Amino acid sequence: MLLQNIHKDFLSKDLICELKTGFLFLEDNSYFLWLILVHKKSVKNMLELTTQERLDLMIDIEKCEKVIDELYSPFQTNIAMLGNQIPHLHVHIIARQKDDACFPKPVFGLNSKLYEVEEKQAIIKNIKNLFLTKFVSLPLLG
Repeated sequence: MLLQNIHKDFLSKDLICELKTGFLFLEDNSYFLWLILVHKKSVKNMLELTTQERLDLMIDIEKCEKVIDELYSPFQTNIAMLGNQIPHLHVHIIARQKDDACFPKPVFGLNSKLYEVEEKQAIIKNIKNLFLTKFVSLPLLG
């Protein structure tokens, strides 16, 4: 586990599991199921990755999207890499529903509503368990 390479702003978030390319965190915003995949390498953008590392990252994003789809059946999944505020490569993977807090507009910059502790723990457990059953080779944390 290489959490020491992860930008400090991510360390306050809830860690779900470790994937091949990074660490998967839950954004504490109950308006949306919002995952953040933070790359293990301390790089600013994809230009600093090899072609194979980029492909591996895309595979991990696909796994996240499959887990979200199976658990939450979103209308759409938004995938975004911005890095404007935190210069460490990370990917936002967000489940969107037609009736969510701002559909069809982007989720960035809106107020958030924190999860209740029990709800957040259940979401993390469900995501972790599905990763374990779908992608057995993952080194799950916790």
